[in-house]
Amino acid sequence: MIYKGNNLRTATIFDFTDDPNILNYEFGLEDFTKEEYNDMISIEARIKDLLDLAELWNDKEFENAIFETFKAELSTFGFE
Repeated sequence: MIYKGNNLRTATIFDFTDDPNILNYEFGLEDFTKEEYNDMISIEARIKDLLDLAELWNDKEFENAIFETFKAELSTFGFE
């Protein structure tokens, strides 16, 4: 699913924000580039980070798009 020009299947929180307050203080990513994050993050953690970002922004449309895109994965992870 495409959300605001980003393919959620491949997107990370770096695709939605470059705000250091969010990346550093909310997600602890002050020492990571987008590429490093992509290399080390599991799909489960990436989805969780996207859901946490949607919650932080109180963006139900974003949250629903994530749930729709990752329906199969989320049921496997128990995040239904």
